[in-house]
Amino acid sequence: MKHSLDIVDKLSVEYTRKVRTCLTVGELRNLRREYMGRVASVLRRMNKDLRLLAEAKAKLRGLPDVNVDAPTIVIAAAPNVGKSTLVKRVSSAKPEIAPYPFTTRGLILGHIRLDEARVVQIMDTPGLLDRPLSEKNEIEMQAVIALRHLADVMIFMVDPTFHCGYPLEYQLHILKDIRSEFKGIPLLLAINKVDIATEEEISRARRELYAMADMNNVYEISAAKGDNVQKLMDRAISLALTKKLVN
Repeated sequence: MKHSLDIVDKLSVEYTRKVRTCLTVGELRNLRREYMGRVASVLRRMNKDLRLLAEAKAKLRGLPDVNVDAPTIVIAAAPNVGKSTLVKRVSSAKPEIAPYPFTTRGLILGHIRLDEARVVQIMDTPGLLDRPLSEKNEIEMQAVIALRHLADVMIFMVDPTFHCGYPLEYQLHILKDIRSEFKGIPLLLAINKVDIATEEEISRARRELYAMADMNNVYEISAAKGDNVQKLMDRAISLALTKKLVN
């Protein structure tokens, strides 16, 4: 694209010099027509790059206004596990919530005000699918970027029931991928939907997560009802504040 712009600059210089030597109006018109034709030809070759810039501009306009200096909690999970419900319950964000996967089509940012001076950001990401980073789509990569560059602490949510449409094994594969890709980010695990899960489903999820993390970092919550949500958020906020101070 820079090469094309350089050509346009050279054409402008060339035809400015030619205009100065014109003796008639007809000559001037011909030069103008010739100049516009050559510039149009260059711009047509730039069309792909210009479309890409327009698309990038539209994408950037749709992203939330993130304060990189504020402590940030990022919520991650498979689709339809309850991320948006949790973010809506604890923050100012008003994400769309519906009983089908992929409702969250982009990053949603909420704020938790601790006092007049301190605010913690909480970010709801698109649902992550169980496949390598190289195979993730554009929506999934927004979540990956948020985790890698914004998170001071991460909450990974698990649905022990089959309501989200993804079995527990599938969700645990995503968790293993995240633990591998995002080392150094404090990670809390939340077993969600305990209000509708059976004891057997909760026990199974608990065993699997205890095998992967310190049991003190595993919380059993209902984002819909609010059960144990405050305990989870108090810990997440404390970790986010500490990490931001250390960094």
